[in-house]
Amino acid sequence: MRTDFENLTNEILMQIFEHLDAYHLFKAFAHLNSRFDRLITDYRLALKFHSKHLRDHDEFDQKLWIIMGNYLTALTLILDRHIRMFMLMTKDCQFPYLESLTLRQVRITRDKSAVVKFISKLKSLKNLRIQSIGEMNDLTLMIFSSNNLPNLISYESKNTEYPTVIFFTYPKPTNIEYLTIDSTLYNLSSILLQTPKLRYIDLDLTTYGREDQTETQFPLPKMMFLTHLSLNMHFISYIHLTDLIKVLPSLRTLDLSGNSMGAHFDNGEKLKSLFEHLREVVIEDLNCLTHSTSTNQILSTFYNQNNNGFWSDVTCSIQYDRALISAVGRKI
Repeated sequence: MRTDFENLTNEILMQIFEHLDAYHLFKAFAHLNSRFDRLITDYRLALKFHSKHLRDHDEFDQKLWIIMGNYLTALTLILDRHIRMFMLMTKDCQFPYLESLTLRQVRITRDKSAVVKFISKLKSLKNLRIQSIGEMNDLTLMIFSSNNLPNLISYESKNTEYPTVIFFTYPKPTNIEYLTIDSTLYNLSSILLQTPKLRYIDLDLTTYGREDQTETQFPLPKMMFLTHLSLNMHFISYIHLTDLIKVLPSLRTLDLSGNSMGAHFDNGEKLKSLFEHLREVVIEDLNCLTHSTSTNQILSTFYNQNNNGFWSDVTCSIQYDRALISAVGRKI
């Protein structure tokens, strides 16, 4: 006898299935009957798997994992043991539909090369997010220098211990358009040279050099398509930032935060001269050197006739010789 659930139309069932975790969906409905087999393997069904749904007492059917893997569109793994288990259970999968992969809060302490090899075979991948602890240069080398993921459009690499290092060897550039990454100023040119199609970059940028000189491995290339820059600075100077802005002719919006070094970041006139061609600038809790003794001295450089109302919502505070500034700037 057919149940009320089985009497639902295919369209309604597929809408329900899209809200379920892929593993438990396959575990519940695979091989139940030919109708459900067709539905759960329909290419229009955006199947997603998140390893938070795994329990230690789960019994794993490798054949089921292989079938599921060949229809996944999005995958999130949150523990090292989940990564190793997933690679083992799906070693014969081709993942033809997998477009999004997230590895979150992981420390890959062993089998690192195997993880990189696993990711490199995901040729349909468009979105990759890595939030890791520990050095992952093998991964960045595979993505940027070897360009083993030609369909990758969005890449996020967040590492609490190591900045991204790329050894530029003039291979075929990547197709990455959206990038979130940590880098040193010295290595930034290599990253930009490998990503000429960038439209958006969320950059955590650090330098260890002098404030009056921009030291990069190669000259910074012009980024003709980049329209949005979110920059969290660590010891970046006004000169460093000026040199970066010069190679971004299409830049329209800028989000600025972090710790700067050197002069001018507490001066609204200087900042306007650097940013006035942009559509919008948002400065949030920018920690900078100041010789001002009162916040009114700083505010007067933002709210004067020369700025023509460019700046709004300006707040600042001073502690010792450092100022904390937030402001919004818009092109008039």
